[in-house]
Amino acid sequence: MAELLKPQVFTICEEAGLIGAKCLDVSRLHARTGLVLDSDSVGFLFTRAPAANRMEFHIQGLEAHAGVCPEKGINAIKVAAEGIAAMQLGRIDHETTANISVIEGGMAVNIVSNSVVLRGQARSHSEEKLERQT
Repeated sequence: MAELLKPQVFTICEEAGLIGAKCLDVSRLHARTGLVLDSDSVGFLFTRAPAANRMEFHIQGLEAHAGVCPEKGINAIKVAAEGIAAMQLGRIDHETTANISVIEGGMAVNIVSNSVVLRGQARSHSEEKLERQT
């Protein structure tokens, strides 16, 4: 029962920017070992994490009826796809990654889509590389 009464630390909002860990006063920790719940690296001490920039892109096209006059429209989904295809995504180098993870848009299959939103993020241990990638 005494084991259950020992102080424990759980941080929150780490994927949103290490919000919990940034507020932790590590000088108050006296444990010789610890457990990180979302890591598969046994015996590895995490001492830093990459900085991250969230990105959101709004692409505005021109709506048109897809069966009657598609040539009068500008398909925002096509524009977004061309933009994504031109991006460097995935593992950029040993410090930097980038990802587009959410695509929202379109209203119906018979309408040339006039609006799309893309969301993603870039991460890097180098702030210079992060800014360049973003």
